[in-house]
Amino acid sequence: MRVASNEGWIVLSRDKRIRRKPNELVALRASKVVMFTLVAGNATAADTAQIVGNALPRMFALTKGTKRPALFAIYRDGKISPIKLRMPPRK
Repeated sequence: MRVASNEGWIVLSRDKRIRRKPNELVALRASKVVMFTLVAGNATAADTAQIVGNALPRMFALTKGTKRPALFAIYRDGKISPIKLRMPPRK
């Protein structure tokens, strides 16, 4: 994630439970990336390509005006919504 942040890349994941994993949230905070996670259930590779392809313009638009780090969910219908980050306490 750190490389993605340094390069200005968007991070895409299929881990819909990421917001409940403290170690992942620490990494997200440290890297300051904008991450999108596909929460479309058992989407096939073709479904995933279609969903993400359709969502790309909105993803890019959201990335430009978003304070980092940020996490968004992409749904099967193409809807994108922010996921509130409940960060574990810093050590």
